[in-house]
Amino acid sequence: MFLSLLLVCSEPNVYSCNVFSNTDDLFPTKQTCLDYTEKAKNSFLSKGQYARGGCIIVPESGVGA
Repeated sequence: MFLSLLLVCSEPNVYSCNVFSNTDDLFPTKQTCLDYTEKAKNSFLSKGQYARGGCIIVPESGVGA
């Protein structure tokens, strides 16, 4: 499973940045995650904000004994 992450800044200054993650929807493939992330990133860019996005793998966890 993959988690979508976005770094969004209102100006080119690190103190104006926030990190967003879509923890409600994990994606089964990296490509579906990247497709979603690209759309979200473009939404922020269209509003004049700076944005970068990516996906990270979320390891499956088993229940320990």
